[in-house]
Amino acid sequence: MFEHKIAELEGGEKAVAFASGMAAIATSLLSILKTGDSVITHNKYTAQRTYFSRNRFRTRNNVEWVDLTDLSALDAALSRRPAKVLFIECPANPLVEIVDIPAAAKMAHDKGLTVIVDSSWAGPYVMRPLEMGADLVASSASKYIGHNEAMGGYVTGKAELVSQANNYMLTFGGVMAPFNALLTILGLKTLHVRMDRHCENAMEIAKFLEGHPKIQRVHYPDSRATRNTRSQNA
Repeated sequence: MFEHKIAELEGGEKAVAFASGMAAIATSLLSILKTGDSVITHNKYTAQRTYFSRNRFRTRNNVEWVDLTDLSALDAALSRRPAKVLFIECPANPLVEIVDIPAAAKMAHDKGLTVIVDSSWAGPYVMRPLEMGADLVASSASKYIGHNEAMGGYVTGKAELVSQANNYMLTFGGVMAPFNALLTILGLKTLHVRMDRHCENAMEIAKFLEGHPKIQRVHYPDSRATRNTRSQNA
């Protein structure tokens, strides 16, 4: 039931639930990448950086770190060597950077890459990457979606790719527990109310800090930026 609901919310053809966001992300990558394949990413979240750094020695995947907020840097990376996956975290942890997903996805697709987006910090209420050109969304459900009552994650998007991830999940484990699925579904019932309040409160804090004499810079994207078809930094 949770998988059906999250597919509908994200606009995916299909979804599969995982025990955590990292289980979802790692399994989606393992289901696509083969030995020697290259990945382009800008990821800064510690667990994901560790995955990319350690896993590449086992699978011999080439990982190229690129500032994806700079599309010219992405273009250069795509031109340097053939790659298999473009992995985007948006908004990115910890500086909530916004990547122009539609432009980046088009550039990647023109080179034959699969585009995966981790949008854990926004969730489907604020941003729907599949509508912007992503092939898969691989995200955590432990934060806003499940309102911190239970850990979970999910992969959704094109049915064929989701089915591949599901097959790997059955092999490696990492399935979401039924009770966690129930708690997360309960969280979905109030998602719209909570996300509106989250965004309102965060904006007030950002405005306060921006005017504070001891604060040099505030990193906060207006939630409207992630809702636009072409995201812009606020």
